[in-house]
Amino acid sequence: MKKKTRKTTRVTPKKASRKRQARSKKEVKRPDLRPAAPEPQKDFNDTRSAWQFPARYGQDALVLLVRDPWWFYAYWEVTPETLNRVKTLIRTIGLPEGKTVLRVYHVTGLSLPESHAYFDIEVSVADNWYVDVGLPDSEWIAEVGIRVADGRFFSCVRSNRIRTPRYGVSNVVDEEWMLPDDIYWKLFGHSAGVANGPSSFSVKDILERYFQGQGSSEQSRSVSRKK
Repeated sequence: MKKKTRKTTRVTPKKASRKRQARSKKEVKRPDLRPAAPEPQKDFNDTRSAWQFPARYGQDALVLLVRDPWWFYAYWEVTPETLNRVKTLIRTIGLPEGKTVLRVYHVTGLSLPESHAYFDIEVSVADNWYVDVGLPDSEWIAEVGIRVADGRFFSCVRSNRIRTPRYGVSNVVDEEWMLPDDIYWKLFGHSAGVANGPSSFSVKDILERYFQGQGSSEQSRSVSRKK
């Protein structure tokens, strides 16, 4: 009988190194250092309807908001029912349809029925407007309505009452903080181009007009009066 000979394979150092590398790759899992894929962004238009303010509230309203001593902002809504009611009244009287206007009343120290000073702004289909009254420290009320050809005005909605702030330094002076004339001119004389005191009373008048805001009154809006 022939003896079975066992076949042996000679392992070279190079082959052994490859086997060790293969085992290490299987046993040790390398961490994935690639940056994570960004999450898909939500479409802005999909969520816009969730928080958007409604264009109309279905209520008659006119709101005035003060912007500064010369300007205020007005926004309003007139419902179709109110507009149709006013137009029907105009037709019943036998008048042609007029123009939609924002009527602004100057009511400083007065109530609206007593006020005769106003001006009109033709607003057409607008629902908001920045109004230049050009008069600090004054009170105003507005109405949105229809003005017909003969000047008669039919109101649709009336606003709240506002007061524009004064411009410049208050004329109420606490005696404890009053300034002597020499200190006054040292502090404020340079702003009028006067270094060592006033050269005439007119310079002081200019300063007082500047600080009290009277310098802009010459360019104020002229306010018409009812006849």
